[in-house]
Amino acid sequence: DTLSLIGPVFPTKQYSIGTSISLLGNLSLDALAEFQGGFYNQNYTGYQSARRGAWYQCLAFQEAFLNSGDISGYTASERARCAPNGTSWYDISWWIEKGDFWKMRSITLTYKLPERMLPFGKSGSISLAGRNLFTFTNYTGTDPESNTSADSFSNVGDAGRFGRRDYYQIPPGRTFVLTLRTSF
Repeated sequence: DTLSLIGPVFPTKQYSIGTSISLLGNLSLDALAEFQGGFYNQNYTGYQSARRGAWYQCLAFQEAFLNSGDISGYTASERARCAPNGTSWYDISWWIEKGDFWKMRSITLTYKLPERMLPFGKSGSISLAGRNLFTFTNYTGTDPESNTSADSFSNVGDAGRFGRRDYYQIPPGRTFVLTLRTSF
């Protein structure tokens, strides 16, 4: 049993792009996108789910393997990750993936209400905001940003040696907020 260096488990590159744009005097748009890259994450959710025959990316392979045995159309990676014979499931390294991603963290559209709409107020606005709107990544787990403390799982084979993993964590939810502000 030998250890080998795959790469860092935390991002080595982070970029944020934000903007605020005023349109037509009463309308404004604020947006924030973020990139994190140069790191690897262990997709332990995929690993455990594939072992249980429940990982969505392995379902077609496992059905073909069990029903016809014809797996000629599948890659070596798919065969190693999804084979229901259990031999590859002892090697968690098939589930270590690049975690690079872009996320649209937030977008807010605000409309400054005209004074005629506010008979008792001085100013007001209405905003619609969205958070955690999109994630663009090749990572196949639930969220490339997820992180459980794998160090506390040192009795679970190689999982405790990696230092970070995606293990049945729920990613941040997509939320929308409508806000009405007034001042008197």
